[in-house]
Amino acid sequence: MISIIALLASMTIPQFLGNAGRLALKDAAGRLSDIMWFCHSTAAFEGRTFRLNLAPDGRRFQITFEPDPLERKGEFRAYRESGLSVYNLPDNVLVRSFRLVGAGSAGGEARTQEEAGGEGSGESVIEFRKDGTADAANLVLEDREGQACEIRVSGLTSQVRIMEWTEQGENDRFAETPEGSEEGLAEGV
Repeated sequence: MISIIALLASMTIPQFLGNAGRLALKDAAGRLSDIMWFCHSTAAFEGRTFRLNLAPDGRRFQITFEPDPLERKGEFRAYRESGLSVYNLPDNVLVRSFRLVGAGSAGGEARTQEEAGGEGSGESVIEFRKDGTADAANLVLEDREGQACEIRVSGLTSQVRIMEWTEQGENDRFAETPEGSEEGLAEGV
């Protein structure tokens, strides 16, 4: 009896650990999606530009905003009025790539605060503007097991979509998850 339990445990524990890593990845993607949605909606509501800044170490995100867009255009401060203002990725999840796409980016490369006119910390930035638009961006998260997902921000609508990595031989690609639907993921993943 003990040997049967040990055999079953040896088969299920590795599967559980793999699923735990995948859950951390999906949780991180959902949390970032929620933060991006918050930046979009708060920028439109308050009539100010908001930014989601990725620290150079690729592990920490922080929301900043333009407190006085008329008198001090281009000056950004840390946003401290929300529990979403700073987010650290889980230990087993990292940012594999971050890039802006389309207009406003230098050849699809991530724009830093120096390029955006910020305080020069070297952070990568996604900007959410008061008119409801944003920097079109692709952010790829990866866990230690090599599982990945991509968060896509539409520049025109600020819609956020989460795409999961699917392995199909030569056609490896990202495919939209059921959670990455039309709602902009305000409910989370």
